[in-house]
Amino acid sequence: MRVYKGLFLAITVVCLVINTQAQCENKNLTEVCIVGTSHSERSYINADSIMYIFNKTKPDLILVELDSSWFTKDFRLDTIAKPRVKKGLENSTIIDYQISHLVDLRPFDITGRNEFYRSNNYFKRLRALNQAMDDLYEVDGFSAENKSKYEFYHMVNDQFNNVKVDNLHIFNSDVMMTLINVRQKVMYEKRIEIVNSTPVLRQHRDIAQLCYDFWIKRNNAMCNNILQFVEEYKGKRIIVLVGNNHKYFLHNRLINDLSKQKNCVLKEYWEY
Repeated sequence: MRVYKGLFLAITVVCLVINTQAQCENKNLTEVCIVGTSHSERSYINADSIMYIFNKTKPDLILVELDSSWFTKDFRLDTIAKPRVKKGLENSTIIDYQISHLVDLRPFDITGRNEFYRSNNYFKRLRALNQAMDDLYEVDGFSAENKSKYEFYHMVNDQFNNVKVDNLHIFNSDVMMTLINVRQKVMYEKRIEIVNSTPVLRQHRDIAQLCYDFWIKRNNAMCNNILQFVEEYKGKRIIVLVGNNHKYFLHNRLINDLSKQKNCVLKEYWEY
């Protein structure tokens, strides 16, 4: 009988030790949760749905898709110097959440993003490129190969736009990330191929390449900034709010990078 009592006591002690270790490891766990959003209200996302995620996940740090120029020195959204920052769906919800919750807020977008757009006349040149391609297609001015590439991109884009999204969970699903990944890859790469092989589009080659290069550079900068915050906020819960077109890139890279770090995981908001 004494043998059984001793064995039972030993098992109990071992279980207590394992449980204590698990609790300690969980306490030291750094969690990164990427939430793909739309910057304006849609049928599947609004201020209430973002607030629901905040209340559900209880973040220690919220990373927002802005650069530091939109923040005050104490890392509040600068609603005085830049009042239009309040118009963003995520930003207005963050402002409301911070009223009653102690949570840190940081920018994680590439530094100088908006200045880059301005100095390169980015969006005007991109619109001119897309319009030139559309006009050339209308008059059947593409080679057979480039016509096929142009139609393939629009087919992929149309299929994506026709996907029915009922809620934010679907919007953040693996299926949507895969669709967006394919669409972005086709859009950037096929556009470069078409422009580089079509003489009448020669003047648009620089902007076609610039769009692709900056897309890759910007996404990698976002990932690098997130990893820096992971180091700074060890054992904390980090929520990343980002336009959903970026999520697949961030997820695919971070799931690899974070797996190399001890006590660090990548989670979805519905896992809480």
